[in-house]
Amino acid sequence: MQGGHKHGYAPDSQGYLDSIAESDRIIGTILEALQNRPRYAEEDWLLIVSTDHGGSGFGHGADIPEHRTIFVIAHSQEPPTFPDAVHIVDIPMLVAKHLEIEVDPTWGWDGRAY
Repeated sequence: MQGGHKHGYAPDSQGYLDSIAESDRIIGTILEALQNRPRYAEEDWLLIVSTDHGGSGFGHGADIPEHRTIFVIAHSQEPPTFPDAVHIVDIPMLVAKHLEIEVDPTWGWDGRAY
């Protein structure tokens, strides 16, 4: 969704709030579809929802907390435990860990798995 880009990154922007609500609706539809699968309880799903950056006003990309802070939501049968600070570069590591893929140090990934 492009809520912040289009409507500004602000809790008093109705367009921004509507975009968040639409994202929530879509995620709910996906969760419902997964949970309605006949073998859902036996499957090993990992759902991750995140932003790629924050923002303020209509801008992003500055080296300030409002622009550098993201949220990460992860849901699975065995939810991962996160420290206080999770970074966007940690997401591929989390996925690799869930898929039991050993990350080769020569790949140069910056993230951490928890």
